[in-house]
Amino acid sequence: MVVCPWRGLAAGFTEQPTVAHVKVPVQCGVALSIKSNCGRTACCAAEIQIPVRAHNGVVSSQIISDYLLTSGTVSTRLQRRALWLLALVGWRVRFAPLPGPRGVVIVYPHTSNWDFILGLLAKWAIGKPVHWLGKEALFRGLCGALLGPLLRACGGQPIERGTSTGAIERLAQQIHAADWYWLGLAPEGTRNYRDSWRSGFYHLALAAQVPLAMAYIDYARKEVGLVAHVKLSGDVTADLAAIRAVYQDRRGLRHRLAAPIVFQNADAKPE
Repeated sequence: MVVCPWRGLAAGFTEQPTVAHVKVPVQCGVALSIKSNCGRTACCAAEIQIPVRAHNGVVSSQIISDYLLTSGTVSTRLQRRALWLLALVGWRVRFAPLPGPRGVVIVYPHTSNWDFILGLLAKWAIGKPVHWLGKEALFRGLCGALLGPLLRACGGQPIERGTSTGAIERLAQQIHAADWYWLGLAPEGTRNYRDSWRSGFYHLALAAQVPLAMAYIDYARKEVGLVAHVKLSGDVTADLAAIRAVYQDRRGLRHRLAAPIVFQNADAKPE
């Protein structure tokens, strides 16, 4: 096991983040590219990646705590106001550079309506125009008439339930049609308990051949974070093990409602 002995070594580094590769399990927020061992030996093809910085040609680690956003590390008034509002209720945001201009973001655990408010404030604090998928009911009927324009202005777009392969392909094309496009969604698809994740995000990331970033809303630590990503291998067992390692100690507001990180049927069509 690797613990985090390098706290604070990244101070003063000016070069752009790069990615190093180390075969270690996730432990206490190690900020290197991590290859999860799934609890067994030599079984994972997927790699969890957290940016690190190079100094004088030597790669040094930068643990998750060094990605804390503060008023001094952001550049716009909107970002500072969002951080201030979150700080008023004791929350903070951590953000590491995204691995490219396009990708898919999953948000877990999702067990409360408060997740939307916290997630939206964190999105503004990060300062990235991330789009997100929401249930169709929010964008149609009376709710859609009242809230639809506001939700779309905040980056929202309706999700197609029972997503077909055709819908996955359309979303993949939508991602690649833009110069910069990250799309976020909750893999549980509901605030209520279900016994598995929906697999649509997985098929989308594979179809679009883009990285999968993993955001969390942790009520135990009062923290929203987006610091790790993975390039999916197509090996469902290995990929889910890598994702599970990132989320293993994150707790939702109603943590007993968090869905297990498994697919109901790994070989089924996207759902």
